[in-house]
Amino acid sequence: MELTVLNSKFLVFVDDLKLFRKVESEADRVAFQNELNFLSLWFSILGLQFNTSKYNSMSLSRFRVIIDHIYTVTE
Repeated sequence: MELTVLNSKFLVFVDDLKLFRKVESEADRVAFQNELNFLSLWFSILGLQFNTSKYNSMSLSRFRVIIDHIYTVTE
């Protein structure tokens, strides 16, 4: 299985992974959640898992109205 995260930018340092994506619509939100789901599945196939106790999501915006969503990662 090949890891493909087409629309997110990411930073990796040792055991830390940060994903970034511009979310301007509901479709963007769904696509980002799908990328998180794919990463979780890919890690599982490799015998790894996310440390969900250290998982956090954050939404930033320069606008008053943001597409707020609680992104999830399954173990």
